[in-house]
Amino acid sequence: MKARHRLAGVVHEASVELLALAANPRLAPALATLFNHPADPWTLPELAELSNMSFVTVIRHFQKDLGRPVSDLLTDIRMTLAANILKGSRLSTGGVAELAGYQSEAALQRVFKRKMGVTPARWRKAARTVQGRSRRRRAAAPLLSEHVESR
Repeated sequence: MKARHRLAGVVHEASVELLALAANPRLAPALATLFNHPADPWTLPELAELSNMSFVTVIRHFQKDLGRPVSDLLTDIRMTLAANILKGSRLSTGGVAELAGYQSEAALQRVFKRKMGVTPARWRKAARTVQGRSRRRRAAAPLLSEHVESR
């Protein structure tokens, strides 16, 4: 069962499966590491060592609890990170790629387009347009309330 929600301006699939994975105490160290250090080049043996399991067991747990491989989760985490950096900074796409764990701008662009449906540049432009509208609305709100109160 999946529910759509907005988190930090990026649409995500929040799932019961991810919550089940998070509730697994043996996988908690690996999961925390992926979320806290998504740009690092994690390998299954490293994640398995953090969880005191064989990497085959880690694969099995992720597949059973999440229904997809650990690499898919890491990609989703990195896409969220990249989208938020693009939205909130003027950092180059190459700089964003590095912070999000990609070895090249081209690699980020390929994955971003596949997962988000638009290029990083388009994402940034759309996010700025939305932010601009939001700022204008907030700026107009006091003027509108003054106008209403003066009647």
